[in-house]
Amino acid sequence: MKKAGGILGLIGGVVGVFAAIVTLFFGGFASAFHASGAATVVGLGWGGLGFSFLAIILGAVCLGAESRWPAGLLIASSILGGVLGGTLVAICMILGFVGGVLAWAGTQPAPGRGKGRPWAIAGGVSLALIAVLMVIGDRSRGSSAPAAKEPKPVAAQVPATPPQFHVGETFQGPSFRITVSSAKVTDAVGDGLFRDTPAAGGEFLAVAWNYTNISKAPVESYQAPSLALVDPAGHVYSSDLEASSAFASQVNADAKLLSNVNPGITIADGDVFEVSKTLFDPGTWKLRVTSGDGSAYVVLEAAPAASSAVAPAASTPGSAPAPASPAIAEGEQVAVPGTIQVGHDKLAGGTYTYLRADSPFTSPCDQTQVRDVLLWNPTVGDPEILKAYVGQHVLLHGQFNCPGSGIQFSPDSSTHP
Repeated sequence: MKKAGGILGLIGGVVGVFAAIVTLFFGGFASAFHASGAATVVGLGWGGLGFSFLAIILGAVCLGAESRWPAGLLIASSILGGVLGGTLVAICMILGFVGGVLAWAGTQPAPGRGKGRPWAIAGGVSLALIAVLMVIGDRSRGSSAPAAKEPKPVAAQVPATPPQFHVGETFQGPSFRITVSSAKVTDAVGDGLFRDTPAAGGEFLAVAWNYTNISKAPVESYQAPSLALVDPAGHVYSSDLEASSAFASQVNADAKLLSNVNPGITIADGDVFEVSKTLFDPGTWKLRVTSGDGSAYVVLEAAPAASSAVAPAASTPGSAPAPASPAIAEGEQVAVPGTIQVGHDKLAGGTYTYLRADSPFTSPCDQTQVRDVLLWNPTVGDPEILKAYVGQHVLLHGQFNCPGSGIQFSPDSSTHP
């Protein structure tokens, strides 16, 4: 029975490792989509992984052990792994527990050795059980409501209302600058094999948006902005994963699943929501953007018409958007808000600096919507004229010109953007 118990402990540990990896995968996937409880699932996965490895080691020791202490520890680790490793690991730890019991029953200590050791092992197992009960008790107390106390008079506080913006406007907080560039109703997204259509009676709301880390440090993936759709009654709709994947390839989205968002990096993303044709009303439904900076609502309509080709500049949540700039003409001296970035062989040959404007605007060259503009100063002749400001948000002074290669912007200085 000793060998059978050791083998069962080994099998339980090996299978438990795979169960813990699956738990970690789902916890990480849930973290990427900001699901509640995701951190708990990840913690259970790591706990299950540790106790599963311990079960493998103890199962191997039980095969040749001359005392019962490895079997007792295998029983204790199986119990702890079942409680602290999640449901999948707990199922696997049943094998480890049974293996520990068999190894205990099948091990006969040598005469004169291990006297009093069974009591020590039993005490160790009892302490492990007490620890488990304490963890369970702490979780229960954490999830229950605290005891009622005599209420104390406090000043009335009105909850802050999230700021509201329109499609095409840019807003920002301490960490992110965010723009919802378009939100359109459609009956299909994607192309070819990746084409997706809504179910009968439904339609898609396809949203293209982007965000930039404007802080000086990387931001964890779970704090990156996420998008949801909210109806007039306050019901929250999550995006359709399959349709969003098809739309992401259509808009060249480059959102990362689990990676951090580094400073100065702009992420283009696309989300698709499947809604009822009869219930959905763009005039009353809103998008909700949530990030580590807080929440903001985006009205599913473009900003009110103004005499501007440039969208409003970035503003902090809770404040009104900046007023629009006048229409841009070629050769006119203007100031454009945006972020300085480095490009390669796209807007021009080789390496160059370019302006990533806060929002798309109409090019004075061909009247198309543009956002990335090549930077150049004929008197300096340096394609990387503003390399010292890469990743910084600036208000760039200069003028647009229209060479044969496309639209360019000539800063008036390489040291004072």
